[in-house]
Amino acid sequence: MKTKFFFLATFLAITFFANAQTCTEMFEFAKEAEKQGNFADAYMRYDAALYKCGEEMGEAMCKKIEHKKNEMMQKLKKQKEQINNALAEVKRQKAKTDAALAEVKRQKAKADKVINSLYFYKDSFALACKDFDGTKRYGFIDKKGNVKISYVFEFALPFVNIENLTNLIILSLENSKLSSLPAEMGQLTNLTTLDLSSNQLTSLPAEMGQL
Repeated sequence: MKTKFFFLATFLAITFFANAQTCTEMFEFAKEAEKQGNFADAYMRYDAALYKCGEEMGEAMCKKIEHKKNEMMQKLKKQKEQINNALAEVKRQKAKTDAALAEVKRQKAKADKVINSLYFYKDSFALACKDFDGTKRYGFIDKKGNVKISYVFEFALPFVNIENLTNLIILSLENSKLSSLPAEMGQLTNLTTLDLSSNQLTSLPAEMGQL
């Protein structure tokens, strides 16, 4: 169907060009169309030149134009092949992109499953473990998986509410990478020794003024 339509369009174009232009004009326009890369237009104009002016141009010129016609047809086929290859490459890239997106979704679902299985103290951070050359280290992450306290601890204990530690006398939080303390620290009324050295604290909660 496409082939029939192409030849019908070519015939109508040849008739139009032949009636509207002189032989010289058709030939020059054909060369200009070829120069601009419009091979379909160039093919039709070369064909129109042959249709109208074949006898006037002589055998040698006719052969030259016939050669040009065949050359334009080959270029059209090559152009079509390039377009088809480009479309095929677009489809391949789309398939790769879709596969990558599917993998991202799979990894996200896996990460969400892990995150949702953790207990987050006060819905803010959870204990996490990481292997460093065969040695386990513990740290704390938030719900986005960001490290809140680095993996510097060699052992881990369950979360304990400060409210249950009111009888605590000595507490060492040395080198714990802390940048703040909870207000509940003020409830440790029996605390006599508190080591906060080698942390990143810039202030203490006002409640600790009761200690």
